[in-house]
Amino acid sequence: MIRKEQPVRLVILGEGEERSKLESLVHKFKLEDDTSMPGFVENPYAYVARSSLFVLFSAWEGLSNVLIEAMECGCLIVATDCPADLAKF
Repeated sequence: MIRKEQPVRLVILGEGEERSKLESLVHKFKLEDDTSMPGFVENPYAYVARSSLFVLFSAWEGLSNVLIEAMECGCLIVATDCPADLAKF
């Protein structure tokens, strides 16, 4: 587990219908001291530019502009694969 090797902080930006589920998971796994969920922010680049790693997992986006923007800010990227054929959705 990375938290045993070095200090880490999870920051989740944005609002959505899954927020309460995310908050429950943070509590369940006792991550309150290492997690921040500020919600919607006017300038997400202020957060991204100070980040070491940007994680995007999506069932819908093949290539999100936010990935390119995070790379421009110098972040390492972790992203999940998703179906290329969106016509079936």
